[in-house]
Parts: sequence; structure tokens; C-alpha cells
Amino acid sequence: MPRLSVPNSATLHNARAFFANNRPFKDSSKQALLQLHPRWLHVEPMALVMIAAWGAWCRRHRYQIRVRNQGPHAAYMARMRLFEHLGVPYDARQVTEREEAGRFLPVTQVAVRDQVSAVIGSISALLHLQEDTESLSAVQYCVSELLRNVLEHSESPDGAFVAAHRYTGIRSSSRDDRGR
Repeated sequence: MPRLSVPNSATLHNARAFFANNRPFKDSSKQALLQLHPRWLHVEPMALVMIAAWGAWCRRHRYQIRVRNQGPHAAYMARMRLFEHLGVPYDARQVTEREEAGRFLPVTQVAVRDQVSAVIGSISALLHLQEDTESLSAVQYCVSELLRNVLEHSESPDGAFVAAHRYTGIRSSSRDDRGR
């Protein structure tokens, strides 16, 4: 059974742990399992798009995806529209909807080149760089090239998955940064 276990913290910094002990493409039954940590989750957009891509592969191969430990701690995954891409229901009462514009780009599948512009527009809104057109143009070019390369060279029938979240108010543990 294809199985993907999500650790309690799925971030870019610990991506290796995200892949450890997984058999994401093992082909032995027609069910796939996404296993979430039973108590709490910290999942960054990088992990969300990887899970969405895995889910697209599973669905393309006609696996029925089950999610284990899908509780209130998975509300961020639902708000980022991950479960929609997996074809898995989620209790909407556990989700507090937030305004997307300027805050986050939920998991989005880009299967054809015409969809790239909308993603670039959403990411541009997240950055709040309207006053810094040079930086904004550089980011738009980079994202456009990344997506174009995936679409042209990956040979993936599922295209690319994109998600982004604007994080603000990052706290530092440094004594000087806390004003003490």
C-alpha cells in the first residue's frame, strides 16, 4: 500500500525525516494511506505540495486515499485545500476560513502554461513588493521559470503543485532581539 507518514513537523529544515520510513509508491493494494501525527502538526507549504503531488500520483493510479489521525490539528491542511486535492473529505466545522489575498496561496495544481500567470499574480500579492518593482519582477521571473521547467521537462502528467504562505512577525530567541 502506498503510505506517506507526516511527522509532527514537516518543514524544509527536516525534509529528510519527512521521507524516512515511508513507502510512498509501494504498489500492493488499491488503498493509499496518508498518516498524520496523532496529536499536532506543523506543516509548511513545501510539505503540502509534496503530499498533493503524491496524492495526484495515487489518484492517477486509482488508489483510494485514506487519512489517519485527521483531527482538528489538520485544519491548516484543510484551509490550504490539501484534502480537496487528495479527494478526501474533511469536517468543515473544524476549519476557520481566512482571507487568502495577501496572506497565502492554497495548494494549487498547475497543469498547463496558461495557469502560470494566475499563480504568479497570487504570489506577487503575498510579497507586498508593489513599491519595489525590480525585486517583484525578479521573483515573478524565477517562479515563472520554475513552473515552466516543471511543465516542459518533468514529463509529469500531473504538472506542478504550488503553495505559499506569508509568514510575518518571526520571533528570535536572541536576547538582543527581545529588547532585554
